[in-house]
Amino acid sequence: MTFFRFIPTVVLLAGLCFLGAAGYQFYVLRQFEQGNTAARGYVIALNATRGPKPSYAPTVQYVGVGGRATLYHHDVFSRPAQYFVGQEVTVYYDPAHPERVRLGGEYFGVYILGGLGAGFTLVGSLLGGWRLGRP
Repeated sequence: MTFFRFIPTVVLLAGLCFLGAAGYQFYVLRQFEQGNTAARGYVIALNATRGPKPSYAPTVQYVGVGGRATLYHHDVFSRPAQYFVGQEVTVYYDPAHPERVRLGGEYFGVYILGGLGAGFTLVGSLLGGWRLGRP
């Protein structure tokens, strides 16, 4: 039964790792947004996966380097579609490396990791506190 003694610690550490990953991902996204050029883009098409339940990813057109219209095919698919054709979006791109592009406001991963981290940390803390009160 000594194995179960370590469960609260493992759950707490997992939560702290999730929180750390969320913080790091937030930092990386913010650095990219602050260190690159923002442009206004428009969703011109939705690319669908094949199958009975398709997922969708937007194709965005924006004016990039030298005033040239550039297409960006987003690689994150969602169901239902997160964007609609004609929607205005903010695009961040690196003028020195135009292939490095991100859509603005994409913090879903941060929210998921942060939520998991908060939940695991809370459960680990509560289990650890419960264990401290037991002989």
